[in-house]
Amino acid sequence: MDEGIGEPTVVELPSRTLAGLSFFGNPFTSHAGWTEENEIGRLWQRFRAYVETQPEWLSSAVDGLGYEVHVVGPEMAASGEFECFVGAELAVPAALPIEVSAKAVPGGRFARFTVPGNLLATDMQMHIAIWLEEHDYDSAIPFDVVVYDERFHGMDRLDESVVEILVPLIER
Repeated sequence: MDEGIGEPTVVELPSRTLAGLSFFGNPFTSHAGWTEENEIGRLWQRFRAYVETQPEWLSSAVDGLGYEVHVVGPEMAASGEFECFVGAELAVPAALPIEVSAKAVPGGRFARFTVPGNLLATDMQMHIAIWLEEHDYDSAIPFDVVVYDERFHGMDRLDESVVEILVPLIER
């Protein structure tokens, strides 16, 4: 894909409950950029392996989407550490196995960025921060959500892939 990151759409989204696995730290310690070898890539590998061996807990999955939630705290600026959660949306999150965590993603107004895979290794946070500043928004809560749908074809085919990044908004 040779097009860049366009203007996001501003949408109202309902709250949702995700179930999956998480990691806290600097995911780029071992490998920089978007790769299956860094801690986020390895987290996705753990999640896929768990789903393959324990598929019953995903029986109430809402759709075939994969979600990656980045929860950023004040330590991010100094250390690069944040929480990364990967999982799926569940209609009924009851009785999750002990290995699986739930994440309640609040509803509200979001900027929905459509990002070509070849640009995922760029500084998306900088692009988002510039857009927020230019449009008189702040991030309502310090997190964003990456949505993987049928347009994501894998790490080995990033140039052919697209993801969506959702950023919660509050007007200044």
